[in-house]
Amino acid sequence: MAKAQNVEAELMPKMFAEVMGAMEPGMRKAMAELYAINFTEQELRDIDAFFSTESGTNFARKSYSMATDPRIVAASMEALPAIMASAMTMEQQMAEATADLPAKRSFAELGKKERMRIAELTGYSVEEIEASIEATAAVEEAWGDAYAEDAAEAAADAVEEAAEAAAEDVAE
Repeated sequence: MAKAQNVEAELMPKMFAEVMGAMEPGMRKAMAELYAINFTEQELRDIDAFFSTESGTNFARKSYSMATDPRIVAASMEALPAIMASAMTMEQQMAEATADLPAKRSFAELGKKERMRIAELTGYSVEEIEASIEATAAVEEAWGDAYAEDAAEAAADAVEEAAEAAAEDVAE
């Protein structure tokens, strides 16, 4: 069983890199939007300044490979049962904690100047952002709750299999 784990540990970063390569263009766009929404212009300058340093460049270069390290993957798998258990109450807790806050505004509800500012900060046009939001909504509607339930069940099965494999390795 140890040989299988070694093969998996070697293969996981490669598979993760393939998935990330496919996800990267969309993720880059989404992250640009989120950075523009969540950070001020000065904070973005400060972040850029950090990543322009030797330490920042080193951090950026190493953080990706660290995220795919077998130790991180194993720790994530180990934590998955607790995460799945707490996920059931997270939505309720979030609703209670944010009940007194003003409702979130969608991109369409922002003023023209706000939409233009987000477009400026992300490097995408207002039309491109709106198209991305519409496409995301269409995917979410098409996949619906059934997909989320299937994904949760598959994750729980994977955790159970990983736990059984770990128990077998300990027994060996």
